[in-house]
Amino acid sequence: EMSPARPLEGEAAFLAALPVATIQGFNAWAVYAHAWHETGGFLLSNILVKHHNYFGIKKPKNWTGMTVNKHTREYLASHPEYAYTAEFAAWENANVAMAWYCNFIKILYPNAHEKRKEIVNYFAGLMNGQFQYDGDGYVDRLEAAYRTLSARPDVAMKLKPYLA
Repeated sequence: EMSPARPLEGEAAFLAALPVATIQGFNAWAVYAHAWHETGGFLLSNILVKHHNYFGIKKPKNWTGMTVNKHTREYLASHPEYAYTAEFAAWENANVAMAWYCNFIKILYPNAHEKRKEIVNYFAGLMNGQFQYDGDGYVDRLEAAYRTLSARPDVAMKLKPYLA
């Protein structure tokens, strides 16, 4: 007899921390789709997932916390796929990471923060903050992730407790 599949630890930790964002008015689908895209589906082989960096946040200039190095790619018109190793922020737990993310969006991406209840407008807001999130086609990739995920009953069940 097969035992039931265990949820991925990284995704389970993320979901447990999701109320930190939803209490602040963030749409659970938007935050989940953003994290799913940035982590490659919460893969535990992704070192950022192990360090609760669900949003691909590189080490900020004045960061004094933990960091982790990871190979990454940027998609820019000038460099169709620019690959390099970057230093990323790391957190001790998912709740601290989620609180930091919410504050990061509020301060550096005011348009996204203002539209945090609206999935597509939230994604669009990530393109016109202090930093541009990931170059050309990013909003399209996030919208495609959301469309894919929202069509999956298993994901809808996971997010149901976090939806208003």
